[in-house]
Amino acid sequence: MYSRHSGRSVFQWLRVWLNVKFLIPIVVLLLISGVTLAQSGRVATPDPTGAATPERAVKDMFDEANAYFRTKGAEFDAKKIPATQERIEQVKREQRELAARYAAQAEARKDLSTDDRYYVGMLHWIALNLDGTVDNLTKFIAAPDADPVHAQKARYTIVVSLSF
Repeated sequence: MYSRHSGRSVFQWLRVWLNVKFLIPIVVLLLISGVTLAQSGRVATPDPTGAATPERAVKDMFDEANAYFRTKGAEFDAKKIPATQERIEQVKREQRELAARYAAQAEARKDLSTDDRYYVGMLHWIALNLDGTVDNLTKFIAAPDADPVHAQKARYTIVVSLSF
């Protein structure tokens, strides 16, 4: 007699489907992760003239913190390191710490622009500092020159932050 399921029972198909279901997020993470640039291992030497280095743009710090998880995923993939729950949690923790450090560095500046306020708020969001998120995004929205697209995202993020 012809069998559509190649002789497998419903329970065997269910078990196969569940195994695939848990692999899908890992495969998606690996597919969307970007290619990382190779690091040379050279250590940067300080400027011999003693001149102060220019501060990084807050948007650049946000972009780095926001892409941290994808970048580390690509590194692990390139090194053939399997993704475990502990590793995933560690990378998320590192991402939150990086975002918190960048947010503190940016807030220490005296001349934050309106857009900088948005990115500082989003750094706090990544770091799970909801008070800092609400404070900075509220200041961003109150500014007359706030970008409308970012303002809408900021309003949404504030509402979600206040709901916790």
